[in-house]
Amino acid sequence: MLVPFIIGVSGHRDIDNTTIEMLRVRIKEILKNFQIKYPHLPVKLLTPLAEGADRIAAKVALELNIELVVPLPMPYDEYVKDFSSVKSKVEFDELLSRTAHHFELWEVYHASEKMDWGIKENRDLCYLQVGLYIAKHSQVLIALWDGQESEAIGGTSSIVKYKLNGIEDEKITSEDSLSQIESGPVYHVLTPRKVNTNIGNNIFSLNIYYPPFWKETSKADLFYKKIFESMNMLNKDILNSKELIVNEKLQFDSNLSWIYNNTDNFGKLLCKHLLATDFLAQKYKLYRTLALKLLLSSGVLSFISFHLYLSLFPQVFILALNPILLGIGSIIYLLAHKKGYEIKHEDYRSLSEALRVQIFWNLYRTNENVSYYFLRKHKGELEWIKYALRNWTLAEFSKPSSIKEESKDKRHINNFLLKYWVEDQRDWYFTQTNTNQRKHKNLKYIANYLFSAGVIFAIFLIAFELFRNQLFPSIEAKFIIHIFVLLIGLSFICATAIHGYNEKMIFPEQAKQYDRMYNLFDFVSEKIKNLIRTDNFSNLDNIFIELGKESLIENSDWLLIHRSRPLEMPKS
Repeated sequence: MLVPFIIGVSGHRDIDNTTIEMLRVRIKEILKNFQIKYPHLPVKLLTPLAEGADRIAAKVALELNIELVVPLPMPYDEYVKDFSSVKSKVEFDELLSRTAHHFELWEVYHASEKMDWGIKENRDLCYLQVGLYIAKHSQVLIALWDGQESEAIGGTSSIVKYKLNGIEDEKITSEDSLSQIESGPVYHVLTPRKVNTNIGNNIFSLNIYYPPFWKETSKADLFYKKIFESMNMLNKDILNSKELIVNEKLQFDSNLSWIYNNTDNFGKLLCKHLLATDFLAQKYKLYRTLALKLLLSSGVLSFISFHLYLSLFPQVFILALNPILLGIGSIIYLLAHKKGYEIKHEDYRSLSEALRVQIFWNLYRTNENVSYYFLRKHKGELEWIKYALRNWTLAEFSKPSSIKEESKDKRHINNFLLKYWVEDQRDWYFTQTNTNQRKHKNLKYIANYLFSAGVIFAIFLIAFELFRNQLFPSIEAKFIIHIFVLLIGLSFICATAIHGYNEKMIFPEQAKQYDRMYNLFDFVSEKIKNLIRTDNFSNLDNIFIELGKESLIENSDWLLIHRSRPLEMPKS
């Protein structure tokens, strides 16, 4: 249920036995530090359990109750041939038996039958592949390395370079060539090896390196701290929400129940993640909307109290209401900002919608991972969402997942996806388009009417001032004037507040975006019906994948639009 924090490890195989204990101490310090800093993030160590540094780190991790995730660079029977002794193989088997997951990489899984394992270059490429996997799927890489540059394929030096400089995603096409290349920090422990013990006086010193585009280390440190804290906060919110399915108290809707009951364990986990994040998104949406309404209301009420004091009721307690109400508004703003109500609503909603796509992709038995397509062109603190998606699906894409045998009828799956994904989403977008258009229209009309009312009151006041002596000689003019001034100000301030609410809720922008997605899903729905009717299932693969990608793009756009309209103190 919780998002794990993935730490990769890469290091030399020929570690000097006299240095192992000091190396263990340094590794333990690093791992323990992450556990203390982010107590709600369960750390997992990503390592192929190669001889030497990998296994030293793995043993330390197990002592700290850290799970091991082991991607194998090649099939087990081939991998163990590279170990130096029978004792080494026994050690490997013992560690492998204590792992949370171990798997052959997807690329190796498909190439193993045709691979000539007697060729050294083939084996080296497999080690490179596993090193790239670790660099790409870890938030932090621990490098137990002597610091010497090397051209060895799949060596620690090359893996460090990939982690710092990024790995070009093989899924990036020419149309998507502006996608950001992923990279991350490296925790380098200066480690001597048997063939190179002369590496200076700072043996076992720790240096933290960041990708080279960071010009200031302090900014890089703050950036990654924010990302890791966001992941930690999600887990904290999940743990603090007793209503969540951690206690199996929330119920799935009908279509999610069918998926949950007919999918594999990975699909079940995805359903639980979706339910949890969607629940939290709705929860913080209510908090954010309430905070915005209270914030605007405090501004309006403070304005009214001040004008009442100036005109009708010049008592001290009326004047005191003005700073009190402004203070209440400030407290609401600071509380909402500190608790991250709007940011959490936006982030968790995006996370849940991405998981929805992953669930349907998983049901269709495609090996696509949503984390590769979400916010591709964005490089910023929102990257934590991609990390969460990828960490939740870690080790699950080594081979295609599938639903239970009795549900594998292709037509049945296609019809299910048509009804409960395509048509359900189409209807949802249609409803949301109309709802957002109606809300925007109603709020706009109310704001315009109030503004017009303010203008009318101003005209009446002018007329009253011009003709009061002729038409109303006996009426107390001062009281009437104060009433008109109050009504004019109240009309304008309420119109401004409603306009501000309309702007912050982004109703018109959402209506346009949802309308575009409604038209897309409606078009795709008719296309899928025609393909199913003619049993032309082969063309459906690309349609479902492309539809998921479009949903992820819309999801990313929605998130960035909302981030552009943060909660603010009233300025009018």
